[in-house]
Amino acid sequence: MNRVMRRGASGFTLVELVVVIAVLGILISLVFTAGSYVFGEQESKVARMHINVIRLALDEYKLREGDYPEVICESFGVEDEMLRGNELLKSLCYAEEKDEIFGAGNIKLLPLDKLLTGTMEDNDQVVYLEDPWGSPYIYAYPRPDGRAGYLLFSRGPDLDCADYTEDDVSDDNLIDSDNIGADSD
Repeated sequence: MNRVMRRGASGFTLVELVVVIAVLGILISLVFTAGSYVFGEQESKVARMHINVIRLALDEYKLREGDYPEVICESFGVEDEMLRGNELLKSLCYAEEKDEIFGAGNIKLLPLDKLLTGTMEDNDQVVYLEDPWGSPYIYAYPRPDGRAGYLLFSRGPDLDCADYTEDDVSDDNLIDSDNIGADSD
C-alpha cells in the first residue's frame, strides 16, 4: 500500500497567517480609535453640562443680587484662574471660607455633589470648579476685553489657550459658554 501525502491539506500557510493578523490589527485599531473618540466626546459633554449648570447658578445669582459676581481677570495663568474660580465658588455659595462652601446650612446655587472641585497645590483653602481635564473653569466679570457680559469657558482637552482671543474662540477644543452681548445691568 502506497501512502500518498498531500501537502497543504491541513494548517495555514505563512501568507494566510500574515493576512489574518493584519486584518485583526486593522479591526483593533478601528475599535480603539472609535472608543477614544467616543470617550473624548463624553468629557466634552460633561464640561458643557457643567458650564450650563454654572450659567444657571450665575443667572440665579444675578436675579438675587442684581448683577453677576465680580471676579476681575488680570491674567490667564493657571494660578490666577484657580484664585478667580475660588472667588466665583465662594460668591455662588455665599461663603467666606472653604468650610462654608460645603456646609449644609447655606443656600447653594450649585449642586456641588454633581460638579468636580479642585484645590490649589500649596493652599488647600483655595477651592475651585474643575473641568474633566483637571483645569479650573475660567470665569471673569467684567470681561477683560471690555465687552458686555461675563466670560466662562473651559480650556478643553488640549489645555492650549493662553488668553481669550479670536484664535481661542475658533479653536474646536475650547468649550465656550460666555454671554457676549448680554445686558450687564
